[in-house]
Amino acid sequence: MGPFDNTDESSVQKQQVLWDQEQKLTYLSLLRSGILSDCEITCEGKTWKLHKSIICTRSGYFKALLLKNWKESKENRAEITLFNKEQIGVFFRPFEKAGTVLNTCAQLWHLGDYFLVPSLCDQGWVIDGPDWLKAGQFVYDHFYRRGNSFCDAFLDMSLEKTFVRKQVLNLPQFKQLCKEWPDFGNDCMMKLVESKVTRLQ
Repeated sequence: MGPFDNTDESSVQKQQVLWDQEQKLTYLSLLRSGILSDCEITCEGKTWKLHKSIICTRSGYFKALLLKNWKESKENRAEITLFNKEQIGVFFRPFEKAGTVLNTCAQLWHLGDYFLVPSLCDQGWVIDGPDWLKAGQFVYDHFYRRGNSFCDAFLDMSLEKTFVRKQVLNLPQFKQLCKEWPDFGNDCMMKLVESKVTRLQ
């Protein structure tokens, strides 16, 4: 009889949670220490010593950059210029915090979309008015145009689910964003019509 023959489902789930936590700690300790690193990513003068086996399995962008026939692959070194070092730091620490505020989530979505890491795009959040406003301002200041997938994702997140839509529409920051960006208000109305929403709350 093996050691797991009498293991019930809850024990298996607990073991999986412990395993996941251990893996996250291992990843973080490797990230922080740079031990056994085999590549470097630099942004605005800050350098991260990383591990191809980790970063390339998590990111299609880095997989192509560091494993294909590019200069960066030969040198095991790359410089990122399209983002700042704070954003890249957030990108390399996706499991350090249990949750993130919406403004951070908006930036994580952009990073995940660019670096081909869908799990970053899928992270959930709880809506906080001031932070939701920052996210909306970030999205509409940097990415506004009808049909932009980032703007569409922000609208989906804000209006798709009834319980979220009710919360968002009651935020004073919702009215503020509509005043600052009339196109946002128009996009909301179009989204509601396209989704055939008959009740706002």
